[in-house]
Amino acid sequence: MRIFKEHIFVIYSVLLAVLILVVGIAAKIFIPVEIPRDGSVIVHIDKGQSLISISHELEKEQIIDSPFLFRLIITLRGSENSIPAGYYLFSDDSGQSGRSRYSLSAIARRLAQGEMGFRPQKITIPEGLNVIDIGNKVHQEFPAIDALEFASSAKPYEGYLFPDTYLFMPYATSGEIIHKMRDTFEQKVTDNPLFAEAIASSTHSFADIIKMASILEGEVRTLEDRKIVSDLLWRRIKKGMPLQVDSTFKYINQKTSAQLTLGDLKIDSLYNTYKYKGLPPTPISNPGLETLFAAAEPTPNQYVFFLNDKDGISHFAKTFAEHIRYKNQYLK
Repeated sequence: MRIFKEHIFVIYSVLLAVLILVVGIAAKIFIPVEIPRDGSVIVHIDKGQSLISISHELEKEQIIDSPFLFRLIITLRGSENSIPAGYYLFSDDSGQSGRSRYSLSAIARRLAQGEMGFRPQKITIPEGLNVIDIGNKVHQEFPAIDALEFASSAKPYEGYLFPDTYLFMPYATSGEIIHKMRDTFEQKVTDNPLFAEAIASSTHSFADIIKMASILEGEVRTLEDRKIVSDLLWRRIKKGMPLQVDSTFKYINQKTSAQLTLGDLKIDSLYNTYKYKGLPPTPISNPGLETLFAAAEPTPNQYVFFLNDKDGISHFAKTFAEHIRYKNQYLK
């Protein structure tokens, strides 16, 4: 009888130990733990990074305290070789302690499903900005991106960065933003069948139409006026006349029409359309789709001159005398 009781005691002891072990493991897996620091923790998972390396990285950042159990959960989920690469944010979700609370199972689930914790950030790039303008705007929304570095990287693609509203992760790089804007240009312009028809019916090349559209963005405000000025400027080129537009000076010295001096008009730059005939060497801004159509499909007219008054309203003249009259009327 005594031996039987001893066996029962041993069995109960083993069962109790197993129960304590199971409860302990369950607690580690399912009970949230605090990340012992203020603010957020960001962990970067590289493409192809091993599960062992990931678990040690999480342990180093004090997000988990059991790499073995983490690997076990991920393996049981069948995700040991498919954790999406990227940046994972662990921040305060409690709204109370200033510290984040996550269970091991929740962390494993997030990584297995690629839930990175970041919300996309919206940025709107208006039509007619050049790469310097875009760089400044990108820097305002994404302070980690240097404006000049962005402009330098984007400069070869001036005119081919589509102005639009975009969503990027807060950790986006200049390369990712430039690539997305170029890709959007390909989708909405290059691969646009209607624009392809407009190019086919035009006597001008795709590259020249981009340049002309970039000028129109800075010269006149409305689509109707841009289509008129488009015809006017194409005719100037055909007749061997200089374009004599002011918008290219923003590309040369960042000056607007109101700021230009007679000395500026003599600057020796291929972008100075008072000094050099024809279109500039490259686009001077990144035009929108409507302006691209205006460059490709101008409205035929007999105007020879145009100017914008102080309110930005365009006035067109067929004779030089009429143009001078408008200058005296609207610009003095």
